[in-house]
Amino acid sequence: EFVFTARFPLAEAAPAPARPAPRSELPPLDILLAEDADLAAEMIQAFLLPKGHAVTRAVNGEEALAALALRRFDVVLMDIQMPVMDGMTASRRIRSGAAPGVPRDIPIVALTAYGGVRERERILSSGVDACLAKPVNFDQLLDALAASQGLAPAPPSVDGDRKDLSAPPGDLDDEPFDAGRDAALVNLDGDEDLYARLVSVFLRDTPADRLRLDAALAASDGAALALVAHSIKGNAGVVGASRGAARARDLEHAARSGRAAAFGPCLEALGAALDA
Repeated sequence: EFVFTARFPLAEAAPAPARPAPRSELPPLDILLAEDADLAAEMIQAFLLPKGHAVTRAVNGEEALAALALRRFDVVLMDIQMPVMDGMTASRRIRSGAAPGVPRDIPIVALTAYGGVRERERILSSGVDACLAKPVNFDQLLDALAASQGLAPAPPSVDGDRKDLSAPPGDLDDEPFDAGRDAALVNLDGDEDLYARLVSVFLRDTPADRLRLDAALAASDGAALALVAHSIKGNAGVVGASRGAARARDLEHAARSGRAAAFGPCLEALGAALDA
């Protein structure tokens, strides 16, 4: 019997993979914002500009493609529901190479007021990198921007999920116009001045939107009704006009499903909510 002893050098531990930088190290970005709603655009720009980011705005997918063909941006924030050309069509053109002069690999973050899982999957199928619900949650927006640049998103907020500003529980008819004000302020990180600015934009723009609704109803134009109702829904959600957002959603659903008999009653209910 014998004993055999051998010595082998210890294998060096494999180097740990490089950790992505946290989102706090997000550098100033050159951002293209494709958003037709003034109020939503104001909200996003007011948040991003003080952080050193440059924001160029386009009001539809066609304008976004034209802007992207002129120069390189770091990331696109792409609203889904826009006139002329919607965000999904623009995103598909980018990813397929059908947009001359536009890099196919540019990061695209979709913005949508549609909250369903199936709808989110449909939007992601257009080639976008991420999909954020509107009104945009600023923490989630920073996470998405960081991820678009290869940086690690921050851990989830200890405050939990933000409230849904467009679908509050209870009897909406008994609620004041700004019943969701507190939740809206939370979504704006408590910025009272920004909230006041957004309310001013909402009050400025809504009368014209209501005239557009009346014209669409008179023309029995369901597509136009759905588009304007969708815009009002998003704007009302931003300022916490919960009842108005819910009634605009009802009108949008009726218009998209072709329930013409419901157009008038839904529009009347929306008007009452906005006048509350």
